[in-house]
Amino acid sequence: MQTYVRRNADDTMTLHLRPAAPVPTWKEPCDRSSMSNWQNTQSMRPFGDFIKQQRLMEDDDYWLDLDGFTAPTP
Repeated sequence: MQTYVRRNADDTMTLHLRPAAPVPTWKEPCDRSSMSNWQNTQSMRPFGDFIKQQRLMEDDDYWLDLDGFTAPTP
């Protein structure tokens, strides 16, 4: 499946299917998505502060739970 991300007027993002790509069956094992440099850098911008606040060191384990993206526990 191939998608792209579009920035909305309210600075939220919307995922769209690429028009030139095959129609997905929703059984694809993976997805390839593209985004602008702005979206990519802004999405991880807060992570630098998180690392400092939590005093993470290289190779420290941590768990990131993104509301709406974490699969429910069976």
